Amino acid sequence: MMPIENVTTIERDWNRLYNEFPERYDEFAEAQDPTDTMAHVSGHVDLAGKVVLDIGGGSGKYARCLAPEAALVHCLDPCLPLIEVAERRARELGATNIVTGQAEAQKVPLGDATVDVVLAAHSISAIAARDFSTPGHASADVSESRFAERALAVTELLRVLRPGGWLFSLTPAPDNYGGELSEIVLGADGAEWSRGKLRFIRWMSDEFGFVSTPIRADWKFPDGDEAARVFGFVYGAEAADFLRQHDVRTIENRLVIQTLRKPRS
Repeated sequence: MMPIENVTTIERDWNRLYNEFPERYDEFAEAQDPTDTMAHVSGHVDLAGKVVLDIGGGSGKYARCLAPEAALVHCLDPCLPLIEVAERRARELGATNIVTGQAEAQKVPLGDATVDVVLAAHSISAIAARDFSTPGHASADVSESRFAERALAVTELLRVLRPGGWLFSLTPAPDNYGGELSEIVLGADGAEWSRGKLRFIRWMSDEFGFVSTPIRADWKFPDGDEAARVFGFVYGAEAADFLRQHDVRTIENRLVIQTLRKPRS
């Protein structure tokens, strides 16, 4: 494995980011403002005393946001290096109510009706391809087989959810990603990426009854150099140069949070 100090960018190779540079991924995730997401969740459910599943929790960014209020947070992700970061960060914070584990959304190692809230931050839409080495991977594949996998995931998440519980799913808005950097970030895949996101959002609504709400989760950095170091590491040299030259400190990130309540009976 190449030391991170010898790598300036992975040019959107998500496999490398997750597996070789999980600490940098954690910085990338941490830079996203969680205010709107947490306000939306807490506006629907009082987390006090609740058991929460953060599925596709990555390095534990949202688990750490949920832990101060919830009784217990299960942070599960299929990528072991990310889970190891989540476990270490929770330990450093003294967040003993965060339990980590390796699992996919299609097969959650929890019993029926055992959690009150499920947060799936990009993890349902990301069930699109086994190869995460291409930009736009989270929605470029709109084949029926991938939607069948996504349906399996939603069904599984509803299985572990208690009656009356809430399922929240986050995905990037189809009309914007990265604000003024959108063309740089998405490149030639932009149109396909947007179509895939739009189809996924509509499918979640039509198939399961999710209600969609636009929110923001902008990346925020102290200066353009730090934005280039973190965001540019993920999205490439062109993005890094733009951020540094224009001293960009806030990168627009529009999301859609989709909400579904499991019937009480």
